[in-house]
Amino acid sequence: HLWAIVGYGLFTMTVQSARASRPADRRRQLIERAAELFVQRGYPHVSMADIARAAGVTAPSLYRHFTDKRDLLGAAVLTGVDDLEACTERALATPGSTEERVRALVELIAKRPDSASLWRWTGAYLTDEQNRDVALRTRAVLRRWSDALFRDAAELADWERSQLVWALLSVAGSSAVHTSRLSPTREIDELTNRALRLLNLRPAQAPPRLPGVPASPSTTRRDEILDAASRLFAEREYADVGVDEIGAAVGISGPSVYN
Repeated sequence: HLWAIVGYGLFTMTVQSARASRPADRRRQLIERAAELFVQRGYPHVSMADIARAAGVTAPSLYRHFTDKRDLLGAAVLTGVDDLEACTERALATPGSTEERVRALVELIAKRPDSASLWRWTGAYLTDEQNRDVALRTRAVLRRWSDALFRDAAELADWERSQLVWALLSVAGSSAVHTSRLSPTREIDELTNRALRLLNLRPAQAPPRLPGVPASPSTTRRDEILDAASRLFAEREYADVGVDEIGAAVGISGPSVYN
């Protein structure tokens, strides 16, 4: 009888634990589906119904976890920061070479490319408080990486260390903004190699930028399109710029951009 009671108790504890973990798992799944859609389509073009459909739940189920779309966006961005903090904790808690630590960071961000780029594209839609929280936590993480990677580089000024670590994060997350034909392992190798080369740079020694440099006579139509797109994205945010508008900026039709 005693073993039956103990066994029953263990069984009920297991069931209760599974039930308790289910909401957390479901919340994480909803956040991941939302992050994917926000990056793919742009925040303004994604509805709560779209997210519910992609996650295979009803809209009322979604509202049980999040008050509105902005709340869900904030949770998605902060989840990315959570991942960055967790990776930093793991990578820096155990002894290892600079290469091993940089590779650990690259691997984490490559596994979650949406987290790496989400804040970049959607920060304008978050509240000031949310943006402040993300910025403070991200800077704290990057300070830890700076201290770990440049401990012996006494010649580097604080602003140089900060610039290099921000650039490192950008390199690690670059897989989110380009399509690669490399295998996942090869891509990690390439990104790690470029990140390590980046860390050897010294921003203070970079030549000054020359203002007002005229466009090269060899500028191609592709270059003109990229320049126009960059200006429009900077002025109005990526999600609010259409292909037709980019084409019109360089005097061609929207479909011609795809050439």
